[in-house]
Amino acid sequence: MIYTDGDAEKARRAKDYFRRAGVAKRIDVRVGNAHDLLRKTPVKFDLIFNDVDKDQYPASLRVALPKLRRGGLFISDNTLWSGKAARPAAPDDVRTLGIQEFNRLVYASKELYPVLIPLRDGVTVCRKN
Repeated sequence: MIYTDGDAEKARRAKDYFRRAGVAKRIDVRVGNAHDLLRKTPVKFDLIFNDVDKDQYPASLRVALPKLRRGGLFISDNTLWSGKAARPAAPDDVRTLGIQEFNRLVYASKELYPVLIPLRDGVTVCRKN
């Protein structure tokens, strides 16, 4: 398993939690841009969890799909975005616009079978066909 974070301090804290949970030896913690790290990783994944900056959600989908095995899951947090995903967004609200574009891409994709779970701020689980 690979965990990425752009913030070295958050990655350090995550490592500590992984150690305390007894799973640190199974998790490769990498610091840097998640998209760049994923592109450079030569393996395919069974599961990718997406929770980057919301304006980057469409790019995350484009980067992740080639790295996801058939039958794998692409899970994204915050896809209801406090209800803003369903309302017109201001032109300068790049985070809401990113979530909206991501949702359109997911539901238009022939490669994915998505399910939106209305848990907290919305979790979308996509199975790659």
